[in-house]
Amino acid sequence: MARIESYPSPVFSNTSRQIKSILFPTDFSETARQAFTYTLRLAEDLGASIVLLHVYQETPVDIAYMPMEFMDALKAEKMEKAHEAFQAYLKDFRSRTVEEGRINTLLQSGRPANEILRYSEELQVDLIAMGTQGAASPSEKILGSVTAEVIERAHCPVLAIPRETNYQPVKQILYGLGGEEAEIAVVDKLMALAEGFQAKLICTHIQAQDEEVDQVQQHPAWEALKSIEEGGNLELVMMENEDEIFRGLQKFITRHRVDLLAMMTHQPGKTESYKKRQSLTRKMMLYTDIPLLAFHAPSTR
Repeated sequence: MARIESYPSPVFSNTSRQIKSILFPTDFSETARQAFTYTLRLAEDLGASIVLLHVYQETPVDIAYMPMEFMDALKAEKMEKAHEAFQAYLKDFRSRTVEEGRINTLLQSGRPANEILRYSEELQVDLIAMGTQGAASPSEKILGSVTAEVIERAHCPVLAIPRETNYQPVKQILYGLGGEEAEIAVVDKLMALAEGFQAKLICTHIQAQDEEVDQVQQHPAWEALKSIEEGGNLELVMMENEDEIFRGLQKFITRHRVDLLAMMTHQPGKTESYKKRQSLTRKMMLYTDIPLLAFHAPSTR
């Protein structure tokens, strides 16, 4: 049974309500701790509340040979350690807070990805924020990660925060535009998010070597966005003759000091396209040193 508690947190002054609540799952690792610090600063800028979730797995034992009292003691020990870790998080949280508000904590047993997804839907959060270790970690590169699974299955946007990422106010958001009509809904959400940050949204299409400029400009999404392009908030950029989308995005991020990368990961009815986007999103998550915001489309929220 989940246990939910409330603790003090900041009262945020930003009036943007695009993202009102953030679910942050933690395993209490250093990677998660650093990502939590980033998420706190992000929440301040967005005017959002945070639900801090820890999912612990039951110790596998053979009930035929293990007394029930011992099993209960193991479970109680895990819960006690989790509560101590919560307190350490929240002590640090309060030390950087001068005004009082509220933050919630959740403790639950089960499979991490399943519980994260379940609570994100039950609580109807607007964003899931998670830490990632990157390709340097064998568990991330070879076995995959909970973050990657959550990105693929979540009903809401997921923010993957690389290890060692220091928070910077979001001033430039980059979205890799494929050209599909479904992306218009995603860009609409991103424009609202950019407005909340007072940031610029840059939509770039990485032109393949065998792709004509006229073909790109005739894509439904490109035509629609061109008609509403505003110099202050939305900018369309075409990058020509790149041999790989991954490298093209990486170059753009470095050259233009992008603070946040957004990508659409799901397109109903377009299985092959979906697989390609899924693969690219995972690669960017592993190798990019800025946070990645993964969207599904079309939006149902």
